[in-house]
Amino acid sequence: MTRHRRTLIPFEPGLEGLRGISVIAVMLFHAEVPWAAGGYLGVSTFFTLSGFLITTLLVTEHEQTGRIDLGAFWARRFRRLMPAALIALAAIAALTGELGSAQQLAGLRADVLWALGYLVNWHFSSAEVAYAQIFSAPSPVQHFWSLAIEEQYYAVFPLLVAAMLAISRRALCVAVGVLTAVSVGVAWWLLAAGAPIDRIYYGTDTRAAEFLLGAALALWPQSKASTTWLAWRRWGGAAAFAATLAMWSSVAVTNEGLYRGGFAIQALLSATIISAAQLSTGPVRSVLVNRPLRWVGKVSYGAYLYHWPVFLWLGPWLAGGLGGWLGGWLGSWLGREGAESHGIPDGLTWLAGVALTLALSGVSYRYIENPIRTGRLLPGWQSWLAAPVAGATVVAVVWVATREPTPGALDFQAPQPVADPGAALLDLPRVAVYGDSTALRLSTGLRRWIRGSQHAFPTNGSVDPGCGVDSGGWRRHRGAEKRLPRTCSERAARWKRSLERSPPDLVVVLTGRWEITDRKLEGDSHWRSIGDPVFDDYLRRELLRATDLLASSGALVVWLTSPTFENSQRARTERDPALDPRRVERFNELIREIERERPEVARVVEFGAFVAELPETIAGAAPRPDGVHLTDAAAYAVSARWLGPKIIELLEAKRSD
Repeated sequence: MTRHRRTLIPFEPGLEGLRGISVIAVMLFHAEVPWAAGGYLGVSTFFTLSGFLITTLLVTEHEQTGRIDLGAFWARRFRRLMPAALIALAAIAALTGELGSAQQLAGLRADVLWALGYLVNWHFSSAEVAYAQIFSAPSPVQHFWSLAIEEQYYAVFPLLVAAMLAISRRALCVAVGVLTAVSVGVAWWLLAAGAPIDRIYYGTDTRAAEFLLGAALALWPQSKASTTWLAWRRWGGAAAFAATLAMWSSVAVTNEGLYRGGFAIQALLSATIISAAQLSTGPVRSVLVNRPLRWVGKVSYGAYLYHWPVFLWLGPWLAGGLGGWLGGWLGSWLGREGAESHGIPDGLTWLAGVALTLALSGVSYRYIENPIRTGRLLPGWQSWLAAPVAGATVVAVVWVATREPTPGALDFQAPQPVADPGAALLDLPRVAVYGDSTALRLSTGLRRWIRGSQHAFPTNGSVDPGCGVDSGGWRRHRGAEKRLPRTCSERAARWKRSLERSPPDLVVVLTGRWEITDRKLEGDSHWRSIGDPVFDDYLRRELLRATDLLASSGALVVWLTSPTFENSQRARTERDPALDPRRVERFNELIREIERERPEVARVVEFGAFVAELPETIAGAAPRPDGVHLTDAAAYAVSARWLGPKIIELLEAKRSD
């Protein structure tokens, strides 16, 4: 067997540590740690580091051999990245059927197949899957968007390098500079043309500048004789490191400045850190060569692959299971309020999620990734044979996992604990939740409280992130004018199916975020908003139609008034007209009309007023850090202290009628 000679570049422990701190930032962001609001930018640092390393490798090979063996390069990338990705996708496909929501299960087939093809970033962009809504409407393969961009870069950029180096190194430098400017310019142009920021966030073209600036660093002459240059690398790197940590702690994903050159600025900071990390001394290197950080960096690829499904599913399970048990035990010691205020479930979620992620990534690196990469497991020809077999296995698992959902399939983000065997024998009234992403976040706490109350039983409802109660026309959101997603037009059918599968005795409905945006109705040439008589009449009819549908199962329909929506650390910094509290109040007036129009089947609960009186922090964090959605801890606190007892009261009144 003939093996390609591999070009080696010097190992830099500081760069390994940079990988470690970058993946930690991403994990903190996905754990919704309040002081890591910009942790997603750790991915940007990965992009720049990848651009630097790949360019260094390719240019070094050309200098040593006079050519670039593209086949060998792609084979190494394949062996390094594909095996663990296939395992992660197969595990996700298998587990979604058991732990995921109906929405995740419905989208799994398309999501995984696009991820297998390393094109899922374009899939999410075309499907309008907003990354800013990752905590409200998550796909279990949402994080594969960045891996897709990296693979597309690995597929195309080496061709450019080989072609330009065939001319001259200067030609490559010019090409990299021109393409960087084009990438930044395309992002500016798209934003000015009214494109949604998610098109820029997911776009390979608009994110290419982050790789290319890393490539530019690899091509920059590294003069060791200049004391000034060494000092700049050392102390400029320290300043860039401090600025990067500041961005990771505070810059929201919806901050428009990111899409007007902010990602390029992050890439420049990352390039400066990379330069400093390679010095023999200096503050940046001293931090990054820390052994634990380097170990995390070594297993960072696996950590990135596995952390998102772990956080997505393990966290809610702990909050509803072990966290509830521990909270109850501490409650007997500290008092019920004391246990809630200490945020036990959130802390356990984070610690357990990190521990399991690092354990999985360590096992993956030692027994799968590294042996395959080095050829000790699956030598070259076997790995090429194993790839289609593994890919076919993933596809088969996906097809099995995404069969038509059986009655009782979960319709919520959080996996719910299995009911006690005796619960079905008790004639408990059943409660379900319907609405948009705000209802989804509320449901995590409400269902947990209801299950523990022993006065009712939480059953399956249906939530539709990104959709209000109406289903047609256009809306204006964040400066972009878009037709309502097709999923919104199918909302009524989904609600009807869920009612037929598991008829509830009481339905809780929460919505409002999308009803207060500017709208253009079907057949209407004017943009309208709530308060306009034409739009109010239309929305009134839609609210009553939704009420009649939900009541058709015999359920009492409980509408919650909407809280006001606010700017915050994860919201846009400029003023959004749709956040006007007067719009929310008008929407709530229409909600209150429902009870007057349907007194036999509908009730209204002033949820908005209660949320307005919440303390500034619950379990150490703002109740609604993005100004819209409740945290899990806040959802449970609201349910336990106020909403849950009101629902039980309404159920008892319904039973006595």
